[in-house]
Amino acid sequence: MIYDKTAVRTAYKHSPVVVQNMMLTAYGMLKWLERNNSTFKSYARELDESQWYSKKQLEELQNKKLQMIVKHAYENVPYYHRVFDENKLKPEDIKTKEDLGKLPYLTRGDVKKNFKELTAVNVPKQSYFKAHTGGTTGDPLSFLLDKRRLTYTRALQWRHWTSLGYRFRSKLAFMRAASLMPPESNRKPFWRHDFFENKLFLSAYHVDQEKLRDYAVKIVQWKPEFLFTYPLSACILAKFMKKECVEVALKAVFTGSETLFPEQRRIIEEAFKCKVYDEYGHAERAVRAGQCSKGSYHIDSEYGILQVQKDDCDLNPGETGEIIATSLSNYSMPLIRYRTGDTASLADNECACGRGLPLVEKIEGKFGDWIATKDGRMVRGILVSPIMGEFSDTIKEWQITQRNKGALTVNVIPEEEFNGKQAVMLVKRLKDLLGVENEIEVKVRDRIDRTKSGKFRCVVSEVEMENI
Repeated sequence: MIYDKTAVRTAYKHSPVVVQNMMLTAYGMLKWLERNNSTFKSYARELDESQWYSKKQLEELQNKKLQMIVKHAYENVPYYHRVFDENKLKPEDIKTKEDLGKLPYLTRGDVKKNFKELTAVNVPKQSYFKAHTGGTTGDPLSFLLDKRRLTYTRALQWRHWTSLGYRFRSKLAFMRAASLMPPESNRKPFWRHDFFENKLFLSAYHVDQEKLRDYAVKIVQWKPEFLFTYPLSACILAKFMKKECVEVALKAVFTGSETLFPEQRRIIEEAFKCKVYDEYGHAERAVRAGQCSKGSYHIDSEYGILQVQKDDCDLNPGETGEIIATSLSNYSMPLIRYRTGDTASLADNECACGRGLPLVEKIEGKFGDWIATKDGRMVRGILVSPIMGEFSDTIKEWQITQRNKGALTVNVIPEEEFNGKQAVMLVKRLKDLLGVENEIEVKVRDRIDRTKSGKFRCVVSEVEMENI
């Protein structure tokens, strides 16, 4: 297995660009070796077969995995042993996902407070590593992940991408949370190469209007087949290319880690002349879903149990609630009935692609991405996207911030055509949605900050949720 080491990161940081390229190339070779070891190959074979299982077969597989991890948690994880005893439960009381409701939710706060108790006593330290997430809600968290679990995650992504045409050494432009250089650096180039895997790493921390031309020129020159990035990063790049009449035809764009809005999808697909395939996941790696060639979001049910709930109850297909995740293979720190803070709705139809994996209808972002109106309503940030899309010709980037109920600040990075009249129109359209009594201010910005991992949040609200 391959993991980041402090010494390696330090050596990379202080090396010249040519040596950094060599280090990334060596890293690519190690990942290739990992994909050719027996563990990865075994996972890949299993996953290639199980995606075509029937609904009943997948449920049986999921129940078997659930019963195994519940038994392990009770016997080897002090926190769960205590929780089971407090609720007068035994492992055999949890046989299916419907039985999970007998257990209380596990929150980020619970993980922080009970970190040691949540660590399995029978898993050797060399079998897991400590991972971290800054959290898009500004609530950082540390947790443990099995090293084999990371291999399983990579096998799932391999299944997803190869089903969409990706192959080993396909030319991939990668613009994600890779720390290629210090965020404050303005020294070119803003990319590095993995020559072995044929990847171009573009810095997600340097995607601003001044550097877009450099990115566009490099992409045209390098001619990638695929792009993997955050939705907003892809959209910003796509808008620049359309405006500058820069033509690049890709085979596919892969996005994840942020909500992909319909307007963003349209702009990206027009600019890159290909389909966008989105995926859902989170740092804790408890559940995962990805779009197939037909556009459906399939839940990787071999990986984890994804439930959509409100008020402690499962919701019907089409109803929006919180994603509750139960990991099925992370034995070092099992996350059972874990509150992700993400919102979604399930679908009950079957996909034309023929896979038996269950479907998510919509993934709608974090609970923090809600707007609290003056009259007490909570409006999902995704509902604002169509209005902002109406101004896509005059606004490069936008973000809504909110400190008090009924008072919003719309931060925009404008195109040259944006003016006071446009701002007035924008406020009017938002009030049409949110209510005229809300106070809405438009502020022009030079830049809009990302999270520490390079992600973007369309709505940043400090208002406590209510009436959801």
